[in-house]
This record gives sequence, structure tokens and C-alpha cells, in this order.
Amino acid sequence: MPKPFTNFLTILLLCALAPLANAILITVEPDDYAAGANLTNVSPYVTLNVVSPGFPGSDVGSIFADDNGALGDPNYVAPTGNLTFGNHAFFVFGEGPDYGGFKMTFNQAVSNVSLLANNEYPPGLSAIWAAFDYEGNIIGQGGAGQGVPLGETFEINISLNDVWSVIVGGDATTAAINFDHLTFEIDDLVAVPAPAPFLLLLLGLLGLLIRKRAH
Repeated sequence: MPKPFTNFLTILLLCALAPLANAILITVEPDDYAAGANLTNVSPYVTLNVVSPGFPGSDVGSIFADDNGALGDPNYVAPTGNLTFGNHAFFVFGEGPDYGGFKMTFNQAVSNVSLLANNEYPPGLSAIWAAFDYEGNIIGQGGAGQGVPLGETFEINISLNDVWSVIVGGDATTAAINFDHLTFEIDDLVAVPAPAPFLLLLLGLLGLLIRKRAH
């Protein structure tokens, strides 16, 4: 077999067997844990905290699986199951400014972050969010839930790339929105599927070629 063809066959086989980089969807669901469980470090991909800005500095606390709702109503229904990440307000403090609320800090750049939420504040309340890059610069801001009826579930969608952290909470510094079911995408290597017939054929040809050259 001519050497150029041998090289081509080898390169084609290596390319075909190379792992592919794809987006992986990560989910953190409070109902996967017991009520009251500390959820701060339950995922290797994200750290969950509640941040309360002040002077000097900000207080950073843990997030717990909450089953009471913002107002402690025994009839409260979570967006999914029975538990949430708790209820949080969105704060802007100082000239920096410093932001407070439910903070998600990712261990690598992520994209397409989403949360489920519902509101227990009778006059109506929107959820406000801010997304940040690796250096802490704001790369996007927005809101969700405006006009959604009391208690009904709505989705917070953050369709951005290169997100390293997100802070979200109830507008008007009111902690009456409950947050639930966090999802986000990361880029990672996926397992290579079982070889297709074409790949098996290439492996066979390469094996015959190596055997022939060995004799």
C-alpha cells in the first residue's frame, strides 16, 4: 500500500476517533436533597451563596434547601417539588456598586443560565438579575416575571456566553421571590460513542496494513 495512502488512512482514523467538544447541561435541583440541607457546595460546577452588601464589605452566607416559602405559608407550592433555594432580594449598594442577592459562582465559564421562580408578594414583583465575567464586570442585566400572577411559576433565562457568576433577587429589595431548579451549560468533553461500521472498517484496514509491514 503506498505510503501517502497509509498516512491519509491513519489521519482519517485519528480524526474520526477524536473526542468532540459539546455543551453539557448541568442541573442543580433542591428537591434532590433533604429539607434544610446546605446546598452551597453540592455541585462541583457552581458555588451557591446569599450575598448581603453593606459597609464595609458584604456578608456571604450559605444557601439551604427551603420548604417554607417566602412568607412561611403552609400551602406554598414550589416551582418544582417541595424545596427551593429560598427567597432573596436584589440589592445594589454603594458607588461600586456592590450587588446582593442569590449568587451563583461558576468554576468555569458557562452559558444559558436559567432558574424557575414564583412570587409571593401580593402586589406583584419582578425578579432582577445581573451576570458577570471572570473579572467581576457586568456583562448583562435583566428581569423576569413582570405581570405573572401571584404564585405562578416563571422562568429566568440568561442567554449569554462567558458567564462566571450571576446574582438574582426580588425587585425593590424585597425577598418575596422563591428560586428553584438551576440549569446552565458548560463546554466539556463527551464520551466517544461505539464505533460505527465505517470506523470498524478503517480499524481493520489499518490492522492489515500494520501486519503486512511487519512481515
